Amino acid sequence: MNTCHRTARALALSQGHHPALGAAHTDLLTTGQVADFLGMSPRTLAGWRARRWGGPAWIKCGSRVRYRKADVMAWLEAGKRQGGDV
Repeated sequence: MNTCHRTARALALSQGHHPALGAAHTDLLTTGQVADFLGMSPRTLAGWRARRWGGPAWIKCGSRVRYRKADVMAWLEAGKRQGGDV
């Protein structure tokens, strides 16, 4: 089992999911998937990670970077503004 699968399994178990009930790794998104969803370049996300600037929380799986769907949605929600907000 590689590092990414161990991380995904540990994450799923910590959230009360059992691998036998479904693929735990489906909650994890690639940088490309998140970039497409947000309408930005994968390089923008990579830059934020490198500079530790904003952006959604991410997980390192061996040499790969993954984002939890819940973290991406929480990051978007935290940036929500009402009319007149600056």
